[in-house]
Amino acid sequence: MIIRQISHHYMWLQKWELYMGEAKPKPQGEDVMFEILDKVSEEEDCDVLELPPLHESIDLAALDSLAVSYEIQFEYVGYDVTVKNGTVTVSQ
Repeated sequence: MIIRQISHHYMWLQKWELYMGEAKPKPQGEDVMFEILDKVSEEEDCDVLELPPLHESIDLAALDSLAVSYEIQFEYVGYDVTVKNGTVTVSQ
């Protein structure tokens, strides 16, 4: 549990560093991962850290490389997640 929390905090720290211009830009697919977690946590009315790891529902490397150019659909925490050309839609 603690390792998962550290991993999530590290991801958000990286996002903050990018926002502040202190880090190199990440692949656009990584933004999709953050957006999925944000949208599902909003729907669940919980903190992102309370969600199960995204990699348990989808291969993150595949999501990262395909999210910008293709349509991907999968289930995560009971929600249907669709990523089409980098745009994330979450529905129940």
